Amino acid sequence: MQGKFLAKKEIRRILEQLEKQWGFTSELDYLFFCNNKNRISLMNRDFGQLDLAKLRLNSVGLYFCEVMENGEIRLSIEGSQLVGPTATKNVISVDFDSARKWMYGQDLEIGSESIPETGFVILKHDDFFIGCGRFKNGIISNHVSKNRRIGTLS
Repeated sequence: MQGKFLAKKEIRRILEQLEKQWGFTSELDYLFFCNNKNRISLMNRDFGQLDLAKLRLNSVGLYFCEVMENGEIRLSIEGSQLVGPTATKNVISVDFDSARKWMYGQDLEIGSESIPETGFVILKHDDFFIGCGRFKNGIISNHVSKNRRIGTLS
C-alpha cells in the first residue's frame, strides 16, 4: 500500500485548515490515510488494527479531500457532505438549475458579493451538499471527475 496513516500532529493541521477555510470545528473520529498524491481518505479506527503488510491495496476508505500545494484543502463530494452541515463560512446555496449544471460538470457563475475572497467553497442546494469548487472572479470551477458526473445535459 502506497501512502501512510497520518499522525495526530498532521491530522491537527488538516483540522485547523478546515476551520480556517469553512469554520468547521467538529471532530472527525476516523483514521486519516494520505496517498502519494496528497489525497486523504477516512476510515474506521478499527481498520488500524489489521495487519496490512500482506495486503496490496490501491485505495482504502472514503476519499475525503486533497491537500493542495499551497496548503488549501479541496473537499470531495463526500467530504463536503461531512464538513458542510457544521461549516459556518464559504458555503454557497444554489438554486435547482445551478445544482443541476454542477452535477453535469459545468462551472457556475456566482456574483462575487456572495463570497468575499478567492478560495474553495462548498456548494449546497436545499439541505444537500453537492461538492466543493474553487471560487475566483465570480466563477466556481467544477472539479468533479468525469466518472462522477451525470451524463449529458438535456
